[in-house]
Amino acid sequence: MNMKYISKAKEPDSLKAYKGLESEDWQPSYGDMDKDDLRRSLLEEQGHLCCYCMNRIGAGVSRIEHFLPQHTFREEELNYSNLFLACSVSEGLPPSQQHCDIIKGDKLIPKYISHPRCSAYFRYNLDGEILPFGSYTSIKSCVKNLDRLNAEQKTVLATIELLNLNTERLESQRKSVICELFKRLGGLGKDRIEQEIQEYENKDDDGKFKSFCEVVLHFLNERLRALNKQAA
Repeated sequence: MNMKYISKAKEPDSLKAYKGLESEDWQPSYGDMDKDDLRRSLLEEQGHLCCYCMNRIGAGVSRIEHFLPQHTFREEELNYSNLFLACSVSEGLPPSQQHCDIIKGDKLIPKYISHPRCSAYFRYNLDGEILPFGSYTSIKSCVKNLDRLNAEQKTVLATIELLNLNTERLESQRKSVICELFKRLGGLGKDRIEQEIQEYENKDDDGKFKSFCEVVLHFLNERLRALNKQAA
């Protein structure tokens, strides 16, 4: 799931305890709470990847994202299922170069990141573009044939554009990852590809996913399907 499915765990004890301090005289709020433990919990849960672009993040280069904006949905501001961690690397850049939570702001998008089949809505090309699922091979061709996209494809395309996931920087990073993969992909047999799929699907010993793991998985699974087809 360029965006990746995020399986939400139960809320950290510190957040539960903070909300438990509510009384007739005091209402807990996101703005007043200590967020360090919350940030650590989200970082661990997401395997140190941005919830939108899958770039590697750390506690100091991230921002807590309220999927449903807290200014509009005040009742959701301390709901753990509404909280994620996004990158902050594009903060302060011109709007055309901003992406993820920075550019999303208070806008609403579908919650693909909470859907177990999140990755099925997105695909990639060799230039590093993220696209809606389907047969079109570039963003330009998707836009050109907008009237031929079905409703879900249009929604996915709108989400990609709203989050600005095809900025030059992100495309370049994804293209670099893809190029590195293809340098060795031709020499990989079925068993090794299946092993690499397992490695990219799971966190490492430090609890981290590989950056842009869903991008690599897209091409690994494509190659595995081709090999299985040849063997059939």
